[in-house]
Amino acid sequence: VFFVIAAGISTLIFYSGSNTVSTRNVNIAIAGPTEIDAGNTLSLQLVITNRNTVPMELADLVIEFPAGTRSDGNLTEELLRTRESLGTIAPGESINRTVRAVLFGQEGEVAEVHAVVEYRVPSSNAIFLAEGEYTTKINSAPASLTVATLKETISGQQTSFTITVTANTPDELKDLFLLAEYPPGFTFTSATPAPSFGTNGWALGDIPSAASRKVTIFGAFAGEDGDTRVTHFSVGTRKKNSVNEIAIPLSSTEISIAITKPFVSVALALGGVVASEHA
Repeated sequence: VFFVIAAGISTLIFYSGSNTVSTRNVNIAIAGPTEIDAGNTLSLQLVITNRNTVPMELADLVIEFPAGTRSDGNLTEELLRTRESLGTIAPGESINRTVRAVLFGQEGEVAEVHAVVEYRVPSSNAIFLAEGEYTTKINSAPASLTVATLKETISGQQTSFTITVTANTPDELKDLFLLAEYPPGFTFTSATPAPSFGTNGWALGDIPSAASRKVTIFGAFAGEDGDTRVTHFSVGTRKKNSVNEIAIPLSSTEISIAITKPFVSVALALGGVVASEHA
């Protein structure tokens, strides 16, 4: 009778799944704003709930942030990953945690935050992983980038770009870098101020809130009538241990310039023949 009852209880437990340890029984709920302005502090509320019948031992919470994220306490410190020890989470227990970070990115970009809970269970050396995802949309860029130039130019004639970078955040933007990508056929002449790197990189330094920096580039385009040349400009925080790379663009824009015929042209013909050489 004892063994029959024991077999019945074991069968019931086995098929009911109450003895199963599964990552699906660990819930990670992440609450935060659906939209945020770049450069503002993102505050996330995380609730980790253990619905297994055994405790979660040596639990760690790992948060992975998108590129360009900065520490809430120090904007110069890049924050890509954090790890926090949660200890032991008993069956049915929930643990609350608050995570803060400063997100940067371009307007309209979707930022993704990935949360992972690593844990062990009694009488096992295996490491289990439970995952959670959170996304938010960046409303406005922390820096605005405007370019003033002509819409048309003549091949070989000097033209100019005036780039204005303005800080839109309540706090000072640190170590900004302006990068220009010239199209084929563009010849760089000079710039005010002079480039910090090569002919297309400017270290703008720190820009206070609502302040601006201006860079004027002089050069000439070569091409045929009807050609279009596209120049790309981007501004962002400089990549660590690099002098000419942007870690994450805060703002970018493209300027198209059409190459047209001169307003007045002169042709020289000898005997009615237009040629560069005559015999």
